[in-house]
Amino acid sequence: MVKVETSNSYVLVKDSKPSSDDSDDVDGGDNADANGVGDTTEARLLRENNTFFLECTETKDNLELGVQSILNKYVYPADTDGVSVQELAASLMYSKKQIHDALEKIKAFPIPSVDGRCRYGTLSEEMEREIWFIIVSVLAEWAGGSDYAGKGVDLEEMVKEVLKRNDGGDDSLEEGVVRHCLEKCSSDVTNGCAKLSVDYVSSMILLGSCSIHNYYDLDSWMTDSCMLT
Repeated sequence: MVKVETSNSYVLVKDSKPSSDDSDDVDGGDNADANGVGDTTEARLLRENNTFFLECTETKDNLELGVQSILNKYVYPADTDGVSVQELAASLMYSKKQIHDALEKIKAFPIPSVDGRCRYGTLSEEMEREIWFIIVSVLAEWAGGSDYAGKGVDLEEMVKEVLKRNDGGDDSLEEGVVRHCLEKCSSDVTNGCAKLSVDYVSSMILLGSCSIHNYYDLDSWMTDSCMLT
């Protein structure tokens, strides 16, 4: 404190008093942030004995966005390097625990690694869409997926079914990638049993039907449909 009072440093301190009671301590007495919402996002300048302090504020609400913006730069499978927790912590200036919590909250994609590295990125939309085409077909035909939102599905068995039905498809399809897609839409995973979100599955079904219509022009789509029938 002696060094602070005799230097030009700003010190981050946590205010122990509620915001409604400390208006007298705030320089200018204004508790509102730049958007007029309140004192939840902007640091306030506090004054004590002619020494100014910046109040320490939490910014966890923005951490997930910051993490996601960095992960978006590493799109798998085009990019297999990814970014580590340590690199995210150094870049965003957060603790590794906070980064871990944020990665878990946004269900970040762990990039498959052969050397045991734990790095993260995002899964390409094309690969995720192809995997979901297979997942939807499995849910429609596999007995174990009949009550995917209620009792849930056995995650390991579901992954095996998806990989099994990938015959003639993408040879690079990996178990970890399929598991990530399933966990991403799971409302709960307990003891290896995953309850899938009805809204998410429905949106994937809709996406699949839209993709078919966008891929074909109307005449060729109708012709192919008649041939398949």
